[in-house]
Amino acid sequence: MIEFPPGLIEIQSRALAMFGRVGATRIYRVPALPGGVGVVGAAPPVTPPSIQWRRTGIALALYGCTDLATPLAAANMNLRVQMGPTEDLITTGQVGSDAPFAGLFGVTQNWFPLLRQIDPQQPWTFSYRNTAVLTAIPTVLIAVAEDPPGC
Repeated sequence: MIEFPPGLIEIQSRALAMFGRVGATRIYRVPALPGGVGVVGAAPPVTPPSIQWRRTGIALALYGCTDLATPLAAANMNLRVQMGPTEDLITTGQVGSDAPFAGLFGVTQNWFPLLRQIDPQQPWTFSYRNTAVLTAIPTVLIAVAEDPPGC
């Protein structure tokens, strides 16, 4: 039997009540990084091109993993998500920050549920920081419920 993450049914029920639909209409993939993310140390985080949304809608969840697929790799790969020019998903309260994949996505579940408005005028930028000894290739997907054309 498949177990759903705690609160998922509540999130989906709220989405149905608020937006009249449940589930993703499109999956966006953060562009892959050729060669992966090496150990960065004090260097700036690695940033692939931003995600430019095709339509307005709601981001429902993030999916994240690394090619190494180990708990240690998930603990050492960090992610920062900037939503438009001024807002961060992860913050200290004053400035944007990053968090380990293991903390965001867990080690086996890999999904982080969220309900965030998306807008073609506000691209999201993703940055990776690897604190491991090995180079890793991160994968981040965004499940989106886009508004129908004309809305």
